[in-house]
Amino acid sequence: MRPAAGRLRLSGWWALVPALGVILGLLPRIPIATLHEDEGVVTMWGLDILAGRVPYRDFDVYVAPPLAYLYGASFGLFGSAVLVDRLLLLLPMLLGTVLLAVIARQLLSPAWAAAVALLWGVWLPAFVGYGAYHFWGPALVLAMAAALLRPRFNAVLAGLAGAAALAFYQAMLPAVLAGLVVAYLTRRCWRDALAMAAGPVVVALFLLAYLLVTGTFGAFLDQTLGFTFGRYQDFNREPFPWNPLLLGDSLNWHSGFAAYWEFPMFWLLAIVAPFVIAGYALVATLRVAVRRAVLTPAVAVAVVSTGLFATAFVAHIGGPVAWLSAPLVLVLMAARLRRITDFPSGGRRWATRAPAGLLLLAGLSPLPSGYWLSCLSNPAGPLVNVSTLAGSICLRPTEAAQLDTVEKAVPGLRGAGEVAFLPTSPGLYQLTASRPPIPSYWVLPRHTRPSELAWTEAAILQRVGSIVYVADPELDTGHPWPFDEFLAAHFRRTEASPGVTVFERNRG
Repeated sequence: MRPAAGRLRLSGWWALVPALGVILGLLPRIPIATLHEDEGVVTMWGLDILAGRVPYRDFDVYVAPPLAYLYGASFGLFGSAVLVDRLLLLLPMLLGTVLLAVIARQLLSPAWAAAVALLWGVWLPAFVGYGAYHFWGPALVLAMAAALLRPRFNAVLAGLAGAAALAFYQAMLPAVLAGLVVAYLTRRCWRDALAMAAGPVVVALFLLAYLLVTGTFGAFLDQTLGFTFGRYQDFNREPFPWNPLLLGDSLNWHSGFAAYWEFPMFWLLAIVAPFVIAGYALVATLRVAVRRAVLTPAVAVAVVSTGLFATAFVAHIGGPVAWLSAPLVLVLMAARLRRITDFPSGGRRWATRAPAGLLLLAGLSPLPSGYWLSCLSNPAGPLVNVSTLAGSICLRPTEAAQLDTVEKAVPGLRGAGEVAFLPTSPGLYQLTASRPPIPSYWVLPRHTRPSELAWTEAAILQRVGSIVYVADPELDTGHPWPFDEFLAAHFRRTEASPGVTVFERNRG
């Protein structure tokens, strides 16, 4: 039986369970870092903002500017320590998890709502290393969904949340469009849809004004839409469903033994189930449209869920991306499971729900694996503790050795000009307290477009005295390419160690 209308909040201490799970899951991962993941891209943007540079004009950004300014402002106020990154990531993790519990409470009891939110949220810290936009986008879409559910329907608030989602990650457009459909069908009033659309329109106008004032309108289109639907898709192309099935982009080493649960969880709950929900959303929405019936909370959640699932296909779909797009799927699956196991007999009800309980417990495996993985709580684990200028971090042994080489080399290189870290190590700017001297975060044959490469080469000739090249054999493929010739013409190889090569600028 659905809870009485108006009871949107969880009751008692159940409200704290999902949020506490996220916090406990993130604690052991605070120091976990890598030299190559997307997180370094966002920290590089923040350091560029801190240096007074302008997105799109002075450095490459493939999303709207608010995230870069958020990190820049935070680094300016609190410093650029790794801990600041984790606190910034905790915000969307907590926001999304708590909002999911609030939404689930419309269809489920407090215990079930808390369990669903905990299951989704406890995996979020396992994805530390992904760019922050992957977390902010879904969290703000959940805020939009919560505002669209009756009886607290608020189209204006939903529009503002949808606009914020787009401002942080433009790939959320399908989810926001789905929200517009819900806004209209909830009361069959075009004014509701227009009220919701006002938020994205106002934000778009502010963005347009910013781009015109900074003279970056063309560069914005090129670096966001042009790059996302061009070279980025080609670079990450792996036929669906093989990428999420094989979990080739799931950062398994972050999850420890929880990786074994990624296959059934991501594939069944984040790939198969969303397609089922999409079919239900289509049929139910058509029925509502034809019969001019009331849009129930379940149908509204299904429509937004389908839009959110579609966002995973905008550029690159992988296991974690699909999971981040599946929170509302879990709510609907749990509601269905609760209904079909709601027997009058308590013993029979518990017996049929026992498998779901076991799956829930198995799905919480990132909690213990995080403590097993952390070099602080488990010094004998697979990661080693490394002290950096950005704080103590946990790295794989090979990366720890590479970072040690870099830290020893950088002080002696700074006298000859700024240091650039290539080809995929933007996180080293934060770890070595360096200012990014080039506009590109990755310089790769299959990733970097000719125009961006020319931009980077010009910046190198103007500012860079040394290049520290940290090998990334997984992504740095396709040589020789034009940058190899540029490097040979203007730099000489001075020293090398396993995985790290140093190039210094030719003199004279």
